[in-house]
Amino acid sequence: MRQNFGRVTRAVLFSSIGFLICIAFQNCSGYSAENSPLYDNQAVDTCVGLTCGVDDTLLRLAIGNDSPVSVKNATVSGTCGTDDSSCVDLGGTCDDGGYPDNYITYQITGGTVQVGDTAAAAKCVNGVFRAQIPLPSNYDFANIHVIRLTIHGIDSSGSAVENSAGGGFREINLASYN
Repeated sequence: MRQNFGRVTRAVLFSSIGFLICIAFQNCSGYSAENSPLYDNQAVDTCVGLTCGVDDTLLRLAIGNDSPVSVKNATVSGTCGTDDSSCVDLGGTCDDGGYPDNYITYQITGGTVQVGDTAAAAKCVNGVFRAQIPLPSNYDFANIHVIRLTIHGIDSSGSAVENSAGGGFREINLASYN
C-alpha cells in the first residue's frame, strides 16, 4: 500500500508541476501576423480559398532569390541560352488574383535610367513562377542595377489588369562579379 501511495504522490506532483508550467507559458493575447518575421505588409491576404473570385488587389508576387543577385561580368548577348552568364534566373511565389490568365513583366534599371525594354518574362502557374531574364546588350557591369517584376492579370475580355493597391510588383538588386 505504501508503494502505491508513493507512486500516486509522484504522479500528482509531476502532473501539478506540468499544469503550473502550462499556465505560466499561456499566452492570452491574440496572434498578430505583423510581429512575425515572415509577415509581408505588401502581401496581406484579404481572401482565402477558391470562392474569392477575381480581385486585382490579390495580384502579387514574392521573389525567392536573395538580394542582390550576383551577375557574372561577361559578354552579354541579350538572349537566354546555354550560357547562363547573360541571364538572370529568378523565381518565387505568386497569386494570380483569380484571373483566367496572367503574365509577369520585368524592367531593368541602372540608377534612374531604364536599361532595355519592359518585356514579359513569366507566368504565375499554381502559385509559383520562374523568370529567365536576358541582360540587355547595353548592360553596364560597373553599376548596380534593379530588376522590377510586375504581375498582370488578364480579365475575361482580354484586358491586362494591375494591382490597384500597388502591391503587384517586387524589386531585386543585381551586383556584378568577375
